[in-house]
Amino acid sequence: MAYDTAQLTSTFGRSALRIAEKVMETAQSLTKHLVVLDSWDAFARELDEKERLRVERSLVSMVESNQSKIVFVSEGPELTPLDYLVDAIVELRDEEHEGRRIRTIEWRKRRGSEIPQKRCLFTLADGRFNICERVAIELPCLWTWSSTPTALGA
Repeated sequence: MAYDTAQLTSTFGRSALRIAEKVMETAQSLTKHLVVLDSWDAFARELDEKERLRVERSLVSMVESNQSKIVFVSEGPELTPLDYLVDAIVELRDEEHEGRRIRTIEWRKRRGSEIPQKRCLFTLADGRFNICERVAIELPCLWTWSSTPTALGA
């Protein structure tokens, strides 16, 4: 979905409540879309706790009723009331190991389904989020094992 940058700039110049209202208007008009609210906590902090919870509940309810999904991107690890409303919580890490970039996603919560692999590698190649397939590595056998019993002293 394309946005008018002038409209977004003027919207972000307004109060946090006005931003939340604009997001709700946009989310309400979408059907079967993914709504991503990057740095949600940055402007949600400007709302009092009661108002923030009302806005977050409204957003979750709206997108669910339109068969859409919503992602709240948070920069902080602290728990908020939103954590109890959402279906999944993940933590993304961007680290370096021996000069190589390693990006991992760790599932913290997934409502209604098990987490078969708690941590995975991911890439943002070509601007797309992709979880890397698990790779099995077979190592050459360094010893042999015999299950045939042998008599002691034989």
